[in-house]
Order: sequence, then structure tokens, then C-alpha cells
Amino acid sequence: MRRRSRLLRVAKWGGVVVCVLLAGAWLASLRWSGAYVVSNTSRTQVVGIGAGAIHYQFLRFRVLGLADGWRPERTTSAIWWPDYRAAPMPGFMLSIPLWMPLVTTVLLAASCVLLDRPLPGHCPCGYNLRGNESGTCPECGQSATYAV
Repeated sequence: MRRRSRLLRVAKWGGVVVCVLLAGAWLASLRWSGAYVVSNTSRTQVVGIGAGAIHYQFLRFRVLGLADGWRPERTTSAIWWPDYRAAPMPGFMLSIPLWMPLVTTVLLAASCVLLDRPLPGHCPCGYNLRGNESGTCPECGQSATYAV
């Protein structure tokens, strides 16, 4: 019982940290954007964040005048779902709105919070306190207020 509770506690707090990081990245991407460019002689790859989403673009040609490295920018408008109406290029683009992994992580962290609660009639250490008349848990010494 202890191992499951420890695993749930780690998953719960890890989920909270990931939720805070995703929410911060989403809020920052509404105001600022940037992209990291990697190109060689035959293709260009761009990984960026902006307008509330993470973007990946793969082009099957080299973009002239675009040097490798980080390109920060300031976003002027925020949109909930990325909408790009550019001319079709050989390659592909993938955009994932940041609110999608944020909602998923919030739901997973909330389920870990609910599963990490002690069972009715049990101490947080996992010991069954039903029928206990002493008022304390014999395993960990806490008061038996958890018994139902």
C-alpha cells in the first residue's frame, strides 16, 4: 500500500509542476513567440512556439537568408487554434495548441489527487482502523480520526 501511495504522490505533484509549466508557456506564447531553425543543403526544419501553440515545420528545401539558431519575436495577436493560410509548400507543418496538453495534464493530476486520498476507515499509512478502540493507529501512531 505504501508503494502505490508514494507513486501516486509523485505523479500528483509531478502533474502539478507540469501543469504550471504548461500554463506559463501558454500564457507567454500569447505575448511572445520564437522559433529555432535548423537547415542544411536539402531541407529546413523549424520548431517554434507562439500564438498559444507549439509548431513544427519541415520544408524539403533550404530557405535562403534564414540562418540557423533561435529567432525570438513579439506576437501581436493571440488565437486559440492556429490557422495558417499560407501557400502550400513541399513539406508539412504540425501545430499543437498548448491548451490541449494542459487540459489533459490537469485531468490526470486531478485523478491522481483523488486516488491519493486515504480509503474510508483506513489511516493514511494504509492500516485498516475499523474496530480500533484505542484511538491511535498501531502502525504509525496517528489519531484514529480517519475511521468511519
